[in-house]
Amino acid sequence: MLTRLWHVVWIVCRITLRQTFWSKKTIGMVLLAGLPIGMALLQRLFADMGAQQILRFFPEAVVYLYLLFIGMLFALFYASAVVADEIENRTLTYLLIRPVHKPTILLSKYIAYLIGSTAIVLPSLLVTFLIIYTHPKMTGQFTQGLLHLSHYALIVFMALVSYGAVYILFGVQFKRPVLYGLLFFGWEKIVLALSGV
Repeated sequence: MLTRLWHVVWIVCRITLRQTFWSKKTIGMVLLAGLPIGMALLQRLFADMGAQQILRFFPEAVVYLYLLFIGMLFALFYASAVVADEIENRTLTYLLIRPVHKPTILLSKYIAYLIGSTAIVLPSLLVTFLIIYTHPKMTGQFTQGLLHLSHYALIVFMALVSYGAVYILFGVQFKRPVLYGLLFFGWEKIVLALSGV
């Protein structure tokens, strides 16, 4: 029973990965994930900064770029789309006529979103880390930086998990989940600005 369940999860997950991440949208999202890499390269090549300023760049990039911007947008455009695209393409009926429970289908699509998003966002985080921590002024900081990288990678992954759950809920509940997702995205930014963070 359990092996059949995982077999179904794997098949739906594989199909969802192919449909969702082999699209034109992914090119834009990969470029978006490359934004921190470009900023780190510009900072390394052109900014005359001390070691402390360089050390501050990575946590700020993680918080402001990966958590508050990239992670949310990946969840918005991929997690909300895994169900909404099935409805829009009128292929949800074909999934639902199979003898598979609806929660299993949703779980499979959620796992596919996590695999695809993590495969794009975390390598971007790693490259950004390497650009910053291999700076000539950062001698002796690399091993401590690896510990920071593991913490930040876990935090970014948890952001993808939590935002993905919220946006998949939007995809299931609403007819236009991206619109509601953008409202949530803007609301969260307004709350952050008003709180002074």
